[in-house]
Amino acid sequence: MSKAKQEFAPHARRGLTPVEKRHLCGLLCGYSPAEIAVFLNKQIKGVEVDLSKSLYRYIELLTNRPLNAVKNWRDAIDWLEIAGYKTQPKTSTGVILKATLHHSDRILSAAISPDGQFLATGSEDSTVKIWSLHSGELRQTIFGHSTAVLLVAFSPASKTLLTRSRAGTVKLWNLQNGQLLKRLADVHRHESVAVTPCLWVLSSIYWS
Repeated sequence: MSKAKQEFAPHARRGLTPVEKRHLCGLLCGYSPAEIAVFLNKQIKGVEVDLSKSLYRYIELLTNRPLNAVKNWRDAIDWLEIAGYKTQPKTSTGVILKATLHHSDRILSAAISPDGQFLATGSEDSTVKIWSLHSGELRQTIFGHSTAVLLVAFSPASKTLLTRSRAGTVKLWNLQNGQLLKRLADVHRHESVAVTPCLWVLSSIYWS
């Protein structure tokens, strides 16, 4: 991969940067940008931009593909696997976590609970799934949105979860039993969710 980088950017520093190495590790393990962002505690959009500017271009050279042939992370993963580079990741407990992170469609959002016990994933399939970070097991599936789940966020006590769908529906869930606690007013043009110790905050980005 370092040789591919040198060929693509001959004036750049030799070898992969620490960030590029972490992103490459994620791709080799078969993780999506959303999953990589969770494990590295980064914004999903930032990971996607970094990948498109660097690793995707190196992978094209490494696998003898045309420039800009990688259209999404699945292409990169498939080509790495065909070339014999992809491996199966394991957590510190020896559980193959990737095998459990399964939705019927792609994962669009993810968040780790403040207590470090759980991972929540929102998907294009309109569901939210809660996973144990220690065992890798699926703890519960939340059905309640009719469109893709774009945002998920835990409360500070890790007992409730806020979700927002593509349709703009925002809902608050009890993680003890998976029951809907409250449906907030539908919102639009909201791109992120943040949590303070006392309240939920919807952070807005208004596009001109």
